[in-house]
Amino acid sequence: MKYYIVGIKGSGLSGLAQILLDLGNSVKGADVDQEIFTQYNLQKNNIQIESLNDMHYEDCDIIIVGNAFLDKFDFNGKKTISYQDMISKLNDMYYSIAVCGTHGKTTTTNMIKHVLGQLEPITYLVGDGQGHGEKNARFFVYEACEHRDHFLNYHPNMTICTNVDYDHVEYFSNKKQYRQSFKKFFRQTSDIIIINDSISFKNEKECCTYGLNNASVKAYNVKYNDKGIYFDLLIHNNVYNNLFLPFYGKHMLLNSLACISCLVNLDYDVNTIVSLLKTYKSAGRRYNITFVKNNIIVDDYGHHPKEIQSTVNAIKQEFNDKKLIIIYHPDRPKRLTFFLNKYKKVFSSCEKTYVLPFINQNEEEINALNLLIDKQKIVMFSEEIFKNNYNNFIFLFTGSKEMKPIILKLIGHLS
Repeated sequence: MKYYIVGIKGSGLSGLAQILLDLGNSVKGADVDQEIFTQYNLQKNNIQIESLNDMHYEDCDIIIVGNAFLDKFDFNGKKTISYQDMISKLNDMYYSIAVCGTHGKTTTTNMIKHVLGQLEPITYLVGDGQGHGEKNARFFVYEACEHRDHFLNYHPNMTICTNVDYDHVEYFSNKKQYRQSFKKFFRQTSDIIIINDSISFKNEKECCTYGLNNASVKAYNVKYNDKGIYFDLLIHNNVYNNLFLPFYGKHMLLNSLACISCLVNLDYDVNTIVSLLKTYKSAGRRYNITFVKNNIIVDDYGHHPKEIQSTVNAIKQEFNDKKLIIIYHPDRPKRLTFFLNKYKKVFSSCEKTYVLPFINQNEEEINALNLLIDKQKIVMFSEEIFKNNYNNFIFLFTGSKEMKPIILKLIGHLS
């Protein structure tokens, strides 16, 4: 089959392109001309990327259209399908494991991919642009995003939910609607739900809980230091003592527990799971660290204030002797204004926060930024950052938008 993917650099579509290629199909596509980190895996696989202004899909059998481009092009009668419908088809080909939740989806999916993929062949799609297809795999592990209810297209065998913390306020009018969507997705799961024990609402399916309180998979005696996380583990009345993971922050412990819970419910040995988890490396733009002399740059995708706070906590655990500067790229003005006080709280906790302008810079976006900026600790981004001398600093670049050019320029300045 010949596929053409419109929006092929998208975090999900780029992974989907790699899956389809691995399964024996011909794949190419088109996207914006801007360089995006998700395109690197496409280039490694020699997948052709065309400009949206010069698309050549005439010889393709099916055109997969990304959500950002629905109804924007006339494909001259060619058969089209959405990203969600294509993932749904893959979901039905395997024993499917969907990872959902407001925060931690990509990291948890990547952890499961890392561990399970060393135990047997799997097909997977991670929301940082990773994808791989295996024709004879038993499992398909993928990220299921709640944005605009997209995950309601899927009917997985197993669902893992990392947390439910109100977000996407431009679509979900209130917390109740947001929670109802997760409840509906849980009902679409055929076998088992693995759920963070902090999620308060009940569901109707068989459930395995994980967490730090009264959970089926429970970590206790937890200790954090600059080496990582030490803990004991209780799984269905079986105790595993003195475990260690080289990760930082409570959120990483919880993501690890989600991964462990998944693999335990697939009947894998706990000690084997933990041993493989120790070799886990971060997903793309998830706490990616670069050392420049005695300064550090952290590139992270976190854009919700709770995600940014979790990253700040992890930095303070690992590098508690350094001063922190945040460079934040906002993506949606409604999210910024709704969580304004939470953003201000986390940004004010560091030395200084530089805020990049929105891409479009319309009136709503400018007004949102004016509410955030205090001209002291939270300021608009400027060339000032490249003129100062820095000694023992950490720079956290955080937000869903690509900031590679600024990171490279700062690396050059620090060097």
